[in-house]
Amino acid sequence: MKIKTLFIVLFFLLSFVFVVHAAGNLYSISGWAWSSNIGWISAKASQPESGGGSYGLLLATKTNGTIGTFIGYTWSSNIGWISFNTGIDDCPTTDSWDSANAINGCIPSVDLISGKVTGWVQAMSGAGRTDGWDGWIQLAGTNHTSPNLAGTGGITYDKVAGKFKGYAWGDTNVGWINFDSGVVGVTPVTCNGCPGTTPNPTVDISANPTSVTSGGSSNISWTSTNATACDVTRAGSPWRTGTSGTNVSSGALTANTTFIATCTGAIGTTPASDTVTVNSVASLSLFIGRASDTPANVNKPTLPITQGDGFKLKWTNGSATPSDCLATVNNSASFTGFNNVAIQTDDIITVQGSETSALSGTYTLTISCLDTNPLNASVTLQVGSSVEVPF
Repeated sequence: MKIKTLFIVLFFLLSFVFVVHAAGNLYSISGWAWSSNIGWISAKASQPESGGGSYGLLLATKTNGTIGTFIGYTWSSNIGWISFNTGIDDCPTTDSWDSANAINGCIPSVDLISGKVTGWVQAMSGAGRTDGWDGWIQLAGTNHTSPNLAGTGGITYDKVAGKFKGYAWGDTNVGWINFDSGVVGVTPVTCNGCPGTTPNPTVDISANPTSVTSGGSSNISWTSTNATACDVTRAGSPWRTGTSGTNVSSGALTANTTFIATCTGAIGTTPASDTVTVNSVASLSLFIGRASDTPANVNKPTLPITQGDGFKLKWTNGSATPSDCLATVNNSASFTGFNNVAIQTDDIITVQGSETSALSGTYTLTISCLDTNPLNASVTLQVGSSVEVPF
């Protein structure tokens, strides 16, 4: 008993060194793992049938809160202590250093976002032996990959359930170690209060309406769960903050605009977006002028002319469906380039005097568009045998 107590004190002195080195938050791990070769493995001394003492397994998170490193010891009544205090160059692997996460192939670690577990642990009774068994146990590897939330691969952290599942491999002496045995009444290896046990944040954002005319606005609403903060951007620029918002006016929109809400929780971030489509304001205009007028001066709604005079027509077609626009003239008149002609683009035409020589009276020239909201534009042509033109 004295020897076991001495080991416990020594092990936790070593653990303290790892704790200080790891920094960040510490979370306790409890529960049982099972191997058909060596039986039950306890992760915490205070559990029933755990062998007593004050040992335990901890998870130390890095400063970014997404990577955790195992430290401490588990206990097997058949092979003794299993150390999770593996150093950078201790284990039998050639994996390269992972500078982004500050872990490598040796150090037993977990990515709390993906659930991926990597690294090696060692049964202390195998350390230093020369009979072929060195006590090393691989938490995940080529033949038991992680993450595998189905529990059929390497050790994987299930952040929703807050537990570890899957298998570690300890060579022929230890065999497969199952961190979630499925035995009724037996607690699987569990991380108590780990940040990953809080579900990832969710966010939903919506625009109402999702389609406006140029210069119009939309109401933007967003909601979130498990979020501590949300940032909402408008066309890529910061716009609003807060975990929720209701019917917040977008302001005047002149182009298609995407609103993105990105919410951050205890671990991880989640984005959502909605886009407001901006349609050009439907418009249609038609003007009339003398044949000698420059395009800029073809700007009149009414034109009096004498028989045999030519004239000009100018139109701008801003209809949403310009292919459905048609030019017509009343009183059975007909002008080349205008009467019963589809008007699809902006244009200006000159009607020759020969087309008015036989006309007399007032004529209405109209462009009609079968838009969502029908558009019409008209000008009036007055043809007389003797007209004094006031220009």
